Amino acid sequence: AGASVETYLLERSRVTRQAEGERNYHIFYQLLAGASAAERQRWRLLPAASAPYVSGCVSVPTLDDAAGYAEFCEALGTFDAKAPGCS
Repeated sequence: AGASVETYLLERSRVTRQAEGERNYHIFYQLLAGASAAERQRWRLLPAASAPYVSGCVSVPTLDDAAGYAEFCEALGTFDAKAPGCS
């Protein structure tokens, strides 16, 4: 077994505004795409376009957000953790 550590630079300016074609909070978009309609209603999640700090870029053609959410859930299972909405 092994591990790797990755370091990320969080630039405050990139959190509150993004360049054209960029978006932030990828897990947010993945959750919206992967959660069921009932879960989104229970968690009171509105469409991404109506959320604060979201630029005009809601979807990225090269990314499958629902698959990303499924991968996130699978990764949590590796640690015996479960997120709401992950079966």
